[in-house]
Amino acid sequence: MGQPDSLMLTLKVITIALLVTSVSVILASAVYSNSFEPFTLSPSSTASASSDTYNPPSNYTLSVTAGNCAINILSSSDNTIRADLNVTSSFFVKAFARIDVSAVNSTYGITLDTPQYWGINAVANIYIPSGILSHSLSVNVQNGGITADIPRLVDETTLETTNGQIAVRGSSVSDVTTQNTNGNTYISVSSFGTISSSAVNGNVQLTVSNASASGSASLATTNGNVNYLANPASNLSISANTVNGVVSISGLTYDATLSNIRQLVATVNGGGTSVVLSTVNGNVKIGSSLPVMSE
Repeated sequence: MGQPDSLMLTLKVITIALLVTSVSVILASAVYSNSFEPFTLSPSSTASASSDTYNPPSNYTLSVTAGNCAINILSSSDNTIRADLNVTSSFFVKAFARIDVSAVNSTYGITLDTPQYWGINAVANIYIPSGILSHSLSVNVQNGGITADIPRLVDETTLETTNGQIAVRGSSVSDVTTQNTNGNTYISVSSFGTISSSAVNGNVQLTVSNASASGSASLATTNGNVNYLANPASNLSISANTVNGVVSISGLTYDATLSNIRQLVATVNGGGTSVVLSTVNGNVKIGSSLPVMSE
């Protein structure tokens, strides 16, 4: 082998060694309680970090902000607040993820920052008290979904996401507001105070299982379908409309004052809970596949 060939081989070996060194690990870090703790993530593996645990007073507020991360809101068994972050990689890349927590008096803020790379998946579990009154819970996510099991003692809930699904569950919720851009929204509760759910590109569905539930619900989307599923024994006052689609109702006993392919104004079992449903490009469906339930 001549000298040029040997030099070329040496350069190739050095180049490969540098590439392997530069992409051999994924670095992730967690910031919480004014401390910084790094941890190392190898390809096809998961690294985790947790915040400190906080004991909130009654009537606390909590805000959660995240990017490129799925958020799960769960009830804590010990009535505390904490955050767990799990980051999984499927290939070599340098990246950073972090949890920031602020706690001032009765106001708590959790910020999660994770990388927007293909092959990296981040999920955070946010635990909140089920036995302590919360003035408000707000979650704002960019590029990630929200799944929330809302405790009964949360007074106001606001969930916003872009490029992700929203799923809400609760036995008895007070005031819930959701906003979704590019994703579907599914809400399932037994009873509620006020629910306002809007979307730009996605379906919106509300399921209410309790016949004696009262309050008001407003569901709207621009490009998508709107579904309201009610207990057949419910008392409802419905106003529904679509611009380019069909409004339909089935499985419920109702009296209509206005009914055509695009609009419906009707009462179910004499009227009651205010239900306003609208979409521009999509169908509106009111119905029930629920068993009869009452408190």
